[in-house]
Parts: sequence; C-alpha cells; structure tokens
Amino acid sequence: MLQTNRIESLRKEMFEVAKECQGNLLHPRVLKASEQLDREIATQAKQQLRLRRQSIHKTPP
Repeated sequence: MLQTNRIESLRKEMFEVAKECQGNLLHPRVLKASEQLDREIATQAKQQLRLRRQSIHKTPP
C-alpha cells in the first residue's frame, strides 16, 4: 500500500509541475518528474514479479 502511495504522490507532483509549466509536457522539469514516476513504476513492477516468481517456486510443507 505504501508503494502505491509513492506512485500516486509522484503522479500528483508531475501534474503540478506540468501545470506550473503551462502544460508544456516537454519542459525539463516535467520530463524529470515523469522520469521519476516511470522509475518508481518500473521498480515496483520488478518487485512484484520477483515476489510472484518466489511464490511459484516455493514447495508446500
């Protein structure tokens, strides 16, 4: 749940930066915020995949 909050926080931050930059999605500040969000999403996706793989390979007691 905390991870989802991190993504949501970064998403809101990106929208605020875009608003401050008059909607210019190519503004360096907007691109930086977008990249931060992308990295967080990718990190969490990798973690979820790793956890799923671990649970598949566990043998029942």
